[in-house]
Amino acid sequence: MRRALAARRRRAHAGSLSAASGTPADPTRRGPWALAAGAVLARAWRWLPLRLLPIWLRLVEPARPDLGAIGERLAARHLARRGLRVLASNDRSFGVEADLVAEDGRALVLVEVKTSRCRAELALGAVRYRPADRVRPERLERLRSAARRLAAGTGRAAARVDVVEVWVAGPRRRVTLAWHRDAREGG
Repeated sequence: MRRALAARRRRAHAGSLSAASGTPADPTRRGPWALAAGAVLARAWRWLPLRLLPIWLRLVEPARPDLGAIGERLAARHLARRGLRVLASNDRSFGVEADLVAEDGRALVLVEVKTSRCRAELALGAVRYRPADRVRPERLERLRSAARRLAAGTGRAAARVDVVEVWVAGPRRRVTLAWHRDAREGG
């Protein structure tokens, strides 16, 4: 059985290479290894160092289910660079799940992260909607209530809810982040 599979791979590989140069003859026809390599590359964001994640995004189109988790990792890095200490990710407290829980001085911060992508590069004023517009006022109020109760239980001085927008735009998938401190209704 193994020999038959190995022979089939060799035939597929030999059929996809030109005899003279050893390069693929038809770029649309790839060997069986291409599917496995593509699957590994598509999930590589999970073990990449955070500093390489924006570069990886320019090379690979992430799967839709992974886009939110990628946005959360980028938002955590962004907040850490701005002086917040990220305490937890995807924390469920008081019936509400916060994407990130951070500490800003003595204040407890619950962070909601919204990630969107747009295939076209848009001009600065031409954005049709912002990812933060998808955060409903009811959701913000539930997060505020949970933040106050969590801060009181941990002895923190204050609590607030922030929203971080992660926008992946254009064919080169340029990443733009916007951090809204103490978010109110309407972004």
